[in-house]
Amino acid sequence: MTGVDPFDVLNVLRLKGIVPSDVVAAMIEASPDSVATAIESLAAEGLVRMRETPRVTGWSLTEQGRERHAGELSAARTAEITSELAPLYERFLELNGRVKALATSWQQLGPDDAAGRFEAIEELGVIGADASPIISSIAEVVPRFRMHVRRLDAAMDALRDGDERYFTGVTVDSFHTVWFECHEDLIQTLGRERIAEGSF
Repeated sequence: MTGVDPFDVLNVLRLKGIVPSDVVAAMIEASPDSVATAIESLAAEGLVRMRETPRVTGWSLTEQGRERHAGELSAARTAEITSELAPLYERFLELNGRVKALATSWQQLGPDDAAGRFEAIEELGVIGADASPIISSIAEVVPRFRMHVRRLDAAMDALRDGDERYFTGVTVDSFHTVWFECHEDLIQTLGRERIAEGSF
């Protein structure tokens, strides 16, 4: 179809729900033109469609697209991959509790609590540093997870540069947003249910 793997496009749409094609391109580090061409082909197959909501206009999966995505994940879910990922996922879950607790604490901080906000950002940086080798090891098994490492690093850089939206904001690729999407990607890759893993 193009140099873009159609599954990578389907996967981003599955994680983000509704998203413009340029965001897909940025996430998978592909040219906007190649992603646009890939999406046009997927749309012609009935796998994706353009949607508009009060908040965002972009592409989303159709029911057939969700089925295709789930089928490809299932086909790639070998016993070897599952056994390699399982212990890494348990290590990720240990950090997940820390991220959830810190996100809750962050949302309870007053806007004038500069010391508390600084400490929370620094603590998040420690969690990010702990998570990086885990997710990098996951990426050695499933290469697309490299995008989550890159995006978490970018969120921390933005936070340390003073843009506090990148802690839990929903209009940017905040640490909270990227962490959630990485967790969701792991759950789907392993064929688990989020309800069984707890919220977040």
